[in-house]
Amino acid sequence: MKKIITTILMISVFVWCIPKISNAEETENVSLGPKETAVLLSVVFPGVGQIYNKQTTKGIVLAGIGAASLIASIVMYNTANKTYDDYEKKGDPNDSLYDTYLSQITATNIFLGIYAVVWGYSVVDAYLGASKNKVSLNILPYKKDGVMVVYTKTF
Repeated sequence: MKKIITTILMISVFVWCIPKISNAEETENVSLGPKETAVLLSVVFPGVGQIYNKQTTKGIVLAGIGAASLIASIVMYNTANKTYDDYEKKGDPNDSLYDTYLSQITATNIFLGIYAVVWGYSVVDAYLGASKNKVSLNILPYKKDGVMVVYTKTF
């Protein structure tokens, strides 16, 4: 489960940011506008892009639902693994612990599905809710092999 979430995050960042960075020459700066910045923040965690877009209440609600569903998913997954270990120790194939294990795995998948829906909604909503008169992030070449991130605000 951790690998799936990490993979989704890495692919999203790669798909969104790498084309902008790879097209830049050494002396050219790469600017992430308000839409890209909001999406990148929501990719990292649901609701943060909305907070960036000054939709604070929506951002806090999305972040809360996202955090709660992700934590519930992790807790249920660990509980299910413990239940399955107890089932194996008993050695009785007809034990009710297996049914408990299956219901816990189902709950894990439901919580993970809720997180995925909230995450996807957050990313799309962050993109649609961003305006052009906001702050942006610029990625600039720094010295020989480095990069510098510059925060700018347009009035």
